[in-house]
Amino acid sequence: MTMPTTKLAASTISISRHVQLPGLGLALSIRIPKHVHLHRSRSSYRLGTILSQATFTSSSKSSSSGNRIYNSVRTPEDFNTILLATTGNNIPLITLWTTSYCSTCRQVTPLIRQLLEEHSERHEHPSSSGQGPEPTPTLSKSCKVAFAEIEMDAPDILPVAGNYVIRSVPTLLAFRRGLPIYEKALTSKHDLTNRERLVSWIEDVALEGEHDRKNLRGGLFSRLWGQ
Repeated sequence: MTMPTTKLAASTISISRHVQLPGLGLALSIRIPKHVHLHRSRSSYRLGTILSQATFTSSSKSSSSGNRIYNSVRTPEDFNTILLATTGNNIPLITLWTTSYCSTCRQVTPLIRQLLEEHSERHEHPSSSGQGPEPTPTLSKSCKVAFAEIEMDAPDILPVAGNYVIRSVPTLLAFRRGLPIYEKALTSKHDLTNRERLVSWIEDVALEGEHDRKNLRGGLFSRLWGQ
């Protein structure tokens, strides 16, 4: 990945870069607004910190509900790229760690993808005294998450799995602001194959991401350059 070029004019910084990643099926556009100011006395800054707060957009598949589904991940580089993109937008990243020989994985992957691709509003209907089928749980349109399946058959990805203490497959692990939420990880077959449980879990993760975006909007840059 090519690092973005930077242009300094007086105390104003503007970063804009379009990066194509064909192997991942991903293109990133990185932009920092021109109103972000540096103190004139500063001759250096932490580019990594800036990028983590930049705006990222991607050419990966996005459902009409706003959920984004990435191509399967088989290398650390692909994983890091997706994690950086979702962190930059404060979008929770849901990862499903799988192998080709895992029969449960073959049930869970299409179920999660189906849930994320659905875009109908989730309505609560009162029970009708046992008449008619129960409404099928679906994600609400306000739900906004990203999803990537991590294929642990790929030898290069095994160190990444070790870093995040993945001990069984399938494992559903969410990342919030680039950090794993271990306390929310799902590993049991009952939870992972239960549509209602998955809907509740994904909605909960999405709500935390929405909370982060509301709290961090406009505040991080002022704290970074205001002292």
